[in-house]
Amino acid sequence: MTTLTVKITDAVIKKALADSTICQLKDPRYSLYFRINRHRTGGSWTLVHYQHGKQYRRKVGSYPSLSSKKLFEALPDIIQALAVDVKQPVQTDSLMTLGQVLRWYLTRSETDRSITKVRKTNIKSMISKHLLPSLETVAVNAVDHGLMDEKLMWPLQQRLNISTVQAVFKVLKQATKQANRLKMISHDPLAGVIFSDFIQAKIHAKDGALRAEQLPTLAQQWQHHQDKSTVMLAVMMISCGTRIGETRMAKWTDIDFQRGEWFIPAENTKTKQAHRLPLTPSMVALLEQYRTMSNSAFLFSNGNRKALSASKASEQIRALSNGQWTAHDLRKLARTCWADNGVDYMVAEMLLNHALSKLDQAYIHTYAEQQKRQALVAYHDQLAQAGFFLCLDNRTNRLTTPTAQVNTANPTPCLA
Repeated sequence: MTTLTVKITDAVIKKALADSTICQLKDPRYSLYFRINRHRTGGSWTLVHYQHGKQYRRKVGSYPSLSSKKLFEALPDIIQALAVDVKQPVQTDSLMTLGQVLRWYLTRSETDRSITKVRKTNIKSMISKHLLPSLETVAVNAVDHGLMDEKLMWPLQQRLNISTVQAVFKVLKQATKQANRLKMISHDPLAGVIFSDFIQAKIHAKDGALRAEQLPTLAQQWQHHQDKSTVMLAVMMISCGTRIGETRMAKWTDIDFQRGEWFIPAENTKTKQAHRLPLTPSMVALLEQYRTMSNSAFLFSNGNRKALSASKASEQIRALSNGQWTAHDLRKLARTCWADNGVDYMVAEMLLNHALSKLDQAYIHTYAEQQKRQALVAYHDQLAQAGFFLCLDNRTNRLTTPTAQVNTANPTPCLA
């Protein structure tokens, strides 16, 4: 591996990246080095400065975010700054505008395995539809409260819900924070800036589109719906309070019929933590019946023995609801019923698989597992009386056998 001394240009860099024998370029005009990264996709700029017989190395940017042309334009100012204080950290911003910051963050998010597909889609939508049209050409160094209010916050609140405006603002904040953390910009222009600086209105939780008194009507409609796979998807969500993403990716190997438990792997959950849900006898019986209709490893398949896609699952729920409610409304309704039934707040949070603090997690291990099952048994009694466990038949009579009387060791369908 060699160091090539040459007048550095972008063309020279591209040739060097393709030559595996070259690890570094040196421009003798400025004691400037370009160090190629191990993936040979770019590299870092380092300026060597001498003062009082000592050598100081300062990273001043990264390529390709910072081109050679932009770097050489900034070098005189960097050298002058080092002459005043040789020990100060000097960095030329690789990302000069908010548009560049947002595009960099979007690319990074799309390849981040810790972010769910749904979150990636939301980030892309907020950046492309709201942030870039408003802030594309705004220089990072020009950002202040007045500019942000004029170009982004006030126009957005005129056409979007306040909660959506806040979500867009959070994406922008995360983008600048991450860029600053990784030294892509020399400072975070939004550090210390908060949403309430612009909008003081309180954000109220949106009411669910479904109410507990609608359960019998809902069950009757589902019993007569022709697509039983879609009905079963909805029944699992309303019965267990699960998210549509967690539910559509369920496998039969995740269902333990003997123990009465549904295991949701960490990669399928929003919190990236594995989740275990008790299955009551009524749910076990219904799943046993549904299994006779399935020929896939997944409970809900797209037809080629793969998990139902997110778009297809949402489409099926829209068809089932006739556009009147969403999959999240089923989750909200389950949470409301638990509250009405007196379920402990922490137990409900665990059933929903919300992110919990370490203190809350300790509480769970000592108390909540048994309480989870008791909460679902009482709730499924309520659903059974409404007729939800008759959903795979077209009959209209309601279940009268109490949930607790069904034998989990040798379950029989609730519809018999």
